[in-house]
Amino acid sequence: MEHHRRHAAFYAFFRPLVRLFLKWKLNFSSRREKALPTPSIVLANHTTNYDPLMVALGYKEYLYFVASEHIYRWGLASKLLSAAFAPIPRIKGTTDAHTVLEVLRHIHAGHNVCIFAEGNRTFNGITGDILSSTGKLVRSSGATLVTYRIEGGYLTQPRWARTMRRGRARGYEIGRYSPEQLKAMSAQEISSIIDRDLYEDAFTRQREDPVRYAGKELAKGLETALYLCPSCGRIGTLHGDGDRFSCDCGFYARYTEFGLLEGGPFPTVWEWDVWQVAELQKRALAAGEDPLFEDAAQKLYRVQASRDSELVTQGTLRLFRDRLCCGKYCFPLSQISDMAIYGRMNLVFAADDGAYYELKSDFDRSARKYLAAYKALKKTNTAPPRAQAPAPTV
Repeated sequence: MEHHRRHAAFYAFFRPLVRLFLKWKLNFSSRREKALPTPSIVLANHTTNYDPLMVALGYKEYLYFVASEHIYRWGLASKLLSAAFAPIPRIKGTTDAHTVLEVLRHIHAGHNVCIFAEGNRTFNGITGDILSSTGKLVRSSGATLVTYRIEGGYLTQPRWARTMRRGRARGYEIGRYSPEQLKAMSAQEISSIIDRDLYEDAFTRQREDPVRYAGKELAKGLETALYLCPSCGRIGTLHGDGDRFSCDCGFYARYTEFGLLEGGPFPTVWEWDVWQVAELQKRALAAGEDPLFEDAAQKLYRVQASRDSELVTQGTLRLFRDRLCCGKYCFPLSQISDMAIYGRMNLVFAADDGAYYELKSDFDRSARKYLAAYKALKKTNTAPPRAQAPAPTV
């Protein structure tokens, strides 16, 4: 906390440079929002790697961002990032009470904190589920709640993509809710407000106001998001090359500069994703003794408390109805307490023995199929539909 002035000074110095960079790189624009009441919790949707910069440009006041702990495993870059901006680490694939305590510590010290409420960047262009505990955290913090939405980010930098696209992206504040207003609401009512304010549908927005997102290799990496072929029904046989997304069976679709898929049964990544997740859940629940799917040449790392990681084995990764195996290691699903993805395709999970693992690949393969099947097999994929909330009071 004693380094707050240094963090604010770094922020003030880099702010004009960041604005120019985002305008040049992403054609991003934002407005200067009203001064933040201190302390505030700013909640935003998550669409690109540049989202922290996008949100920060909206406010003069310094924000401490909650970020995935893997950024602390970048060597010298991690040390510089920590010294300059001190992000609050969150371990994906776990229920990280330490992160909540750190957020509250900053709030009680009179600082402002920004959290990307989904905890993950969207793979399919639609704002993901937001943990119900977020409403409880906001209500108990005593801080002002500020909601901030980023639009156009997903088509600018799809999470699955290897390249950037330049079209139009923008960010702006949606609502402000005082501590007094929040105390008069239940945690569920607050969660409903957050859901509504942060909800973004990239494809509905494109239908209403089409924008061209120009770039190269538009379909490259799409197989990390879409893993099930709608023609032959096989998993892991799709590949992106140029603007063409094709399967070994001969099926192909073209990914356009408007973010649409031409030539296939699904015009958007989201519609394809809804279908494949439902189909995979059926297969997972009907699985026999054979693996549901597998990927060769995978690497399993154990992450240490010091934030270092060690390679423990490498080999074929297989998911069975009751276990996840890589090389000589097997983890019963009953002993995996949670699972998540960071980046494009790094799969992370926490085991009941207290260890934390990550699975990496040197080539494009989908981690999402493992996560979707894991959720089905663990019977945790039955989240209730989004509730509607009253209009914000600004």
